[in-house]
Amino acid sequence: MNRMVIRTTISIGSSVKASSSSKRARITNLKRGAYATTRAVAALLKAAREEGIPEHISESAQHRYRRALCARETPYGALFHDLELPTPQNDTIGF
Repeated sequence: MNRMVIRTTISIGSSVKASSSSKRARITNLKRGAYATTRAVAALLKAAREEGIPEHISESAQHRYRRALCARETPYGALFHDLELPTPQNDTIGF
């Protein structure tokens, strides 16, 4: 497999090119680490622009918020119910 490396130089005299290039680099770096499609990254950036960035963004904070949201009562009852099911070993498993 042949690979071609292209190197570009940004002129310091052109601040518009430098800033837009650095913005593109920062946006591209958002996809590093965790997998996210380009469409998902675009949707997240749009939401951040329109609504701001939430104060608590960790995975555990998001999990707690989802659990609290699902624990709410609705006019039709609870969204989720905890179940305990028996196993063949005369034990129970909670769901």
